[in-house]
Amino acid sequence: MKLKYTKKELENLNILEIENPLQLLSYYPFRYERNIPKPFDTWNINDTVIFEGILIDKVRNIRYPKGMMSKLQIETEHQTIEVTIFNRKWIYQTQIGTKMLMIGKYVGLQKVIASQYHTSNFEEVYGLQPVYHLKEGISQKTFRKLIVKTLLYVDEYIKEEVPAYLLEKYQLIHKKDAIKNIHNPKSENTLSQAIRRLKYEEFLRFQLAIQMRKLVFIEEKLGKMKSFSMDDMNQFIIQLPFCLTEEQTKAVHEILNDLKSPMTMNRLLQGDVGSGKTIVGILAMYANYLAGYQSAFMVPTEILAKQHFESMKSLFEVASIKMAVLYSSMSSEDKNKVLLGLKSGDISLVVGTHSLIQETVEFHNLGLVLTDEQHRFGVKQRQKLAEKGQFVDYLMMSATPIPRTLASAYYGDMQISNILSKPFGRIPIQTSILTNSLMTVFPSIIERLRQNERCYIVCPSIEESESLQLRSVVSIYQAIKQEIETTYKGEFEIGLLHGKMKTEERDEIMADFKSGKYQILVSTTVIEVGVDVFEATMMAIYDADRFGLSQLHQLRGRIGRNNLQSFCYLLTNSKDELVLNRLSVLVNSNDGFEIAEMDLSLRGPGDILGTRQSGLPGFILGDLIHDHNILEIAQKDALEILENKDFLENRSILDSISDKIVTNSIE
Repeated sequence: MKLKYTKKELENLNILEIENPLQLLSYYPFRYERNIPKPFDTWNINDTVIFEGILIDKVRNIRYPKGMMSKLQIETEHQTIEVTIFNRKWIYQTQIGTKMLMIGKYVGLQKVIASQYHTSNFEEVYGLQPVYHLKEGISQKTFRKLIVKTLLYVDEYIKEEVPAYLLEKYQLIHKKDAIKNIHNPKSENTLSQAIRRLKYEEFLRFQLAIQMRKLVFIEEKLGKMKSFSMDDMNQFIIQLPFCLTEEQTKAVHEILNDLKSPMTMNRLLQGDVGSGKTIVGILAMYANYLAGYQSAFMVPTEILAKQHFESMKSLFEVASIKMAVLYSSMSSEDKNKVLLGLKSGDISLVVGTHSLIQETVEFHNLGLVLTDEQHRFGVKQRQKLAEKGQFVDYLMMSATPIPRTLASAYYGDMQISNILSKPFGRIPIQTSILTNSLMTVFPSIIERLRQNERCYIVCPSIEESESLQLRSVVSIYQAIKQEIETTYKGEFEIGLLHGKMKTEERDEIMADFKSGKYQILVSTTVIEVGVDVFEATMMAIYDADRFGLSQLHQLRGRIGRNNLQSFCYLLTNSKDELVLNRLSVLVNSNDGFEIAEMDLSLRGPGDILGTRQSGLPGFILGDLIHDHNILEIAQKDALEILENKDFLENRSILDSISDKIVTNSIE
């Protein structure tokens, strides 16, 4: 017999956007009610309890403005329990002498506030009861009936996708049994087996898709071995005005090996703020230049493009490399000169903004693309630039470290280089939490300003927000400005910066802060990716509890870029112990990777990667934090599967695991 749903059942499924039985069976519970009776003498106040008894008195209904409350007297084997239940319209019809099962919260004095009551089928209530995320109009009872009905056809809709040898190796149950047990577990053990089995499949499916994508990338992106002299590279490194750290050196070697490989490089270079990623990128561009190719370095802002251009000019001066900068506000004449130089090959290296991906930009022989703060660019934008050459190697750089577990999942088809330490001579930033006012430390800020140091003051909002109790960047700017004018006789100049300003205006204000025209800059988070201001040694962040830890650390990275002691003040009005404990992570650590791990555990992967990221694995059961060991095992197994030629011949299984399942439509 074929599975058929009633009109009402189809309406309920449509509300939940479930289109077929397979989707329904994959709509897993998010928790379970453990309905196990306990003796009355073990009940504690606020415990959830379940018990059976006889209704010994007429139900009393009491109406109140927002609904109705019903009172019941239930006699159990040893005592009488007074039960209160809200908004159960028909419960008053229950006859005295009816056997009832109650589930609710014990409030003491033999009284229970019930959430459920039953007068039949008690055996279905006991044990582990699944609870689903549902929408208004669909009850748990109704949805469970739909699940039970569909489970009768589990053999038709659920096919095994994991190879038999892996099921045996890890003693995993069959998928159809896992589906049955996750919706209708007979015990904690059967539930645990089901979740373990389904988590593994999710991770294996994802890792196979990632590794297959990697194989396709290798097949389609066979590169060209870049030939360059290591003696020339070493000579260039020796003349640098500083020594590379051990981790910078390791990252450089990994990148140079990629460039010499016949495969196209696809590498992520991630490191803490101020860890020295840019010089690693510069050395990659120099090797690419020695091999006879052009390099393009794309950054998110014009002012950052100018900063990189100026810093690289001095480094590449000894090598006589012709380079240029390209951004939208350049004059047409200057822009045309750059475009001609790139097309002819006269310009070997260009630093620019999104302007680099415009159709008018043509390269003679583009060989390397770098992107700084890669999360600021979409995948299509990065690809568009890489497609401007034939054998283009790709290096992404990020100062927002992604925890190892998340990097493994999200960037599974990329090579990753990490720079964990900072350059020699950097002093850890001293961070403190202020729960009152910035004015308590303002005199010490003033003293440091008098020594030609500078201060950022960061605000989360451009506009006031009464509901969130946030002050605007403008009101804080005005308050600080008034304090300087009245208490300190206008001794210092203050700049104001926020995202609603035009790009040219923002760049001008930032340049004025860098040059020293402004000693204090009051800003929103637009400074998160900004220019290096070596004199900036102080930062105050208002409403710090509104930010994630990684973003706070990224903001804090705008200071501490010299050999002076820097100070960061986290301002919050919150007295919540959890909030203060979270912020204390920054007080106790300057390690961006450690902070990112903590941020991931507190906020989840979506917030870490940011809403601009697409393609984040949508695991139903798998947890990247707690299940990283299963993820790593699945990665090894995926590689083993793809190396097995006999297995590869059975494309149906591989296609199934790789998310190419043909689903059955609901009728």
